[in-house]
Amino acid sequence: MSKLDVDNHIKLEIGEEDIESLSIKKNATYPEIKDYVLKKYGFKVSSLYIAQVKR
Repeated sequence: MSKLDVDNHIKLEIGEEDIESLSIKKNATYPEIKDYVLKKYGFKVSSLYIAQVKR
């Protein structure tokens, strides 16, 4: 994250109550997560970013 461009950074926070109301599998694959984010928010995310968020 040291090369993060803060001018183009988007921060998303999802609470547990939001997750419970969604029909998201807890064991979703990276391609499924990428597809969900693309459809929901309109931008592509990398596998590295997903791994950092999951950690």
